[in-house]
Amino acid sequence: MCLEENLQANIMQASTWQGTSMCRNFISIANFDYKILQEERAQLEQKCFEAGKKIALLEEEICNLRAEVTKLQDDLRRFNDW
Repeated sequence: MCLEENLQANIMQASTWQGTSMCRNFISIANFDYKILQEERAQLEQKCFEAGKKIALLEEEICNLRAEVTKLQDDLRRFNDW
């Protein structure tokens, strides 16, 4: 069972209790925990997005460096053949 389903099941179970302050407190805590989890998830999604962008830039840089190495190797061969 995923975390959200588990949380929802706990909230539904708590709502069956008959209006005790414990029930209201539990729901408040559960809602607060759920909001914190949503914020953490959004932060992780943003970090993953930023990491993906960095990876793409690094892959492009690797490609450029490989092309530069190939060009320099060709220049060196031409120089040695001269």
